[in-house]
Amino acid sequence: MSDNFKKDIEKAIKQKNESALEEVFEKIYYRYQNLVYYISFKIVKRKEEAEDITQEVFMRFFNSLKKTQFRNIKYWLVTAARNLSLNYLKSKDAGTIRSDSDFLFIPAAESKLPPIIKSLYRVLTEEEIDIIIMRLVFNLTFREIAAEKGATVDSVKGKYRRAIKKYKKTLD
Repeated sequence: MSDNFKKDIEKAIKQKNESALEEVFEKIYYRYQNLVYYISFKIVKRKEEAEDITQEVFMRFFNSLKKTQFRNIKYWLVTAARNLSLNYLKSKDAGTIRSDSDFLFIPAAESKLPPIIKSLYRVLTEEEIDIIIMRLVFNLTFREIAAEKGATVDSVKGKYRRAIKKYKKTLD
């Protein structure tokens, strides 16, 4: 899908078709807005700030469409969300040191989570849940998850497989 987006962007730019470019941007926005929000929220842990960062990421993306050749749109958006979120924390909490556990996914209201996600929280660590959500809900590759988490691909694959195996045991 990302390759089609790249081709559509290139075609709209080549034809100088602003409405086609806006249409492609809109498709990209709807395809990736939840992922960008998720990345932002898990770092800043505040709904309003995560929404602001999500909007900022897409504004920067839109402003870069004509100037930048995107090798991987999803990776660009995830990286931008992560960097803007971390920059927000630096500017907001200058001098405050955060542990890695501060960056894990924390649900806003566990009671509103789907039953399958609730059952994950009874069995798995937050890091394992985070990896599973990034992989299964947002369709990130292991490489993209590893880049996001600052880990190796093999490490992420291993944690993912162990988490799935651990969860399957509870279903038996």
